[in-house]
Amino acid sequence: MSERAPFFFLIFVLVAVGISTIYYRHVEMGVPLTAGEQVTIWEVEAQIVFTSEEGAVNVQLTLPKDGRFKLVEEYTASPAYGVNVLREQMPPKDVWSKRKVEGRQTLYYRGSYKEVNDPEMDAAPTDPVQTEVWDEPYQSTASTLLKEAFDRSSNEGLLLREIQNSLRIQNQSVALL
Repeated sequence: MSERAPFFFLIFVLVAVGISTIYYRHVEMGVPLTAGEQVTIWEVEAQIVFTSEEGAVNVQLTLPKDGRFKLVEEYTASPAYGVNVLREQMPPKDVWSKRKVEGRQTLYYRGSYKEVNDPEMDAAPTDPVQTEVWDEPYQSTASTLLKEAFDRSSNEGLLLREIQNSLRIQNQSVALL
């Protein structure tokens, strides 16, 4: 029996490593354990083509950032470019740079994003939003400023900036509020 002990120990170690790998891939990477289970993966591909005159180049690509998706893997292809991924910035960016560039250049980005099924994100808010109704003409003035800012923005962050910019401009509507 003692001659087989190292063999059984090796088998035990290999099985433990295999189970640990399966667990890690399931928990961290979202690989399904059953045959019928499916995971939605979105492929994002970008090709940046430009013509450069002689000199330094700095190219920035804004990366997708959404709480409903988790980055699985990403690749960049760029001949002799330095590539930096700036995830701590909002929004995150890929930055390609090179000191001496001339002529037609092509840069590539590819990312795989997994859809995250988070029940907290899908749940409706528990407390209804409290709104305050103002007397006229304040209500109509505020609604007009909000509508104008909404039309000039494409998302919530830019909407807030547009509202701030509108409030900085001294006009009759802002003076009334």
